[in-house]
Amino acid sequence: MLTSIMKEYRTIVIEDDVRIRESMLKMLSTFEEIVVVGESDGVEAGLQLINKQVPDILLLDLELVDGTGFDILDKLQDEKTQVVVVTGHESFAYKTIESEVTDCLLKPISRPSLQLSLLKAFKNLDAFSAKDDMEEMFFENNRL
Repeated sequence: MLTSIMKEYRTIVIEDDVRIRESMLKMLSTFEEIVVVGESDGVEAGLQLINKQVPDILLLDLELVDGTGFDILDKLQDEKTQVVVVTGHESFAYKTIESEVTDCLLKPISRPSLQLSLLKAFKNLDAFSAKDDMEEMFFENNRL
């Protein structure tokens, strides 16, 4: 368990390499907080899955069968979704800095590096949740 209060974070993995995707899914299964709600190997199927499942966390490869992870980032609608980019190319890793992603993992992925990325995502999601709770309380207490 990574957090003291047990929460579940809906997660999608988009990775075109089946072996890497299966490895990531296996690592993710060791985290009690993670519930994998889908997986994909491409942009179109990935976007459909994201729109249907609305994940908290998206693990996103940058080289996909029908485009790039940047195609998905450009169309991502939910600002709360925490994106962890997964790439084998350092040059792509630098480009992700401009995309406001949560983190970037270089392949091959290790469990400790994945764990650190997930902790960043959890922290960001918890901050969004706390902000939403505060706004709700404020408006509830200050009705016109």
